[in-house]
Amino acid sequence: AKLVGAEEVKKMLDAGVPVIDTRVAAEYAEKTIKGAKSVPYKEKSAKAADFDAAQDHFDLSKLPTDKGAPVVFFCNAGECWKSYKASVAAMKAGYSKVQWFRGGFPEWSSKGLPTQ
Repeated sequence: AKLVGAEEVKKMLDAGVPVIDTRVAAEYAEKTIKGAKSVPYKEKSAKAADFDAAQDHFDLSKLPTDKGAPVVFFCNAGECWKSYKASVAAMKAGYSKVQWFRGGFPEWSSKGLPTQ
């Protein structure tokens, strides 16, 4: 996956690239990046790079059908591993242009970018 920052995500979002909020539905409903789509990553595995994806649930069918098109994943950064794990799951499923917005919603908000 490619690490991206808030400014890059804004440009991609404006260009129509899907931005996926991997946080729980309640967090998405409360506040998210304007234009983001909710596809929660249901996490039971360890917060580690070698996590066991079989313990988790992520609905890949809600992602774009074109696996060659870019897609961005984000969550709450810091202690939140959902977007990292979703990026790994998407790549394992054959997505080739995965963007990981590591700073996530906190970075987006701190820059005063549009939310909904």
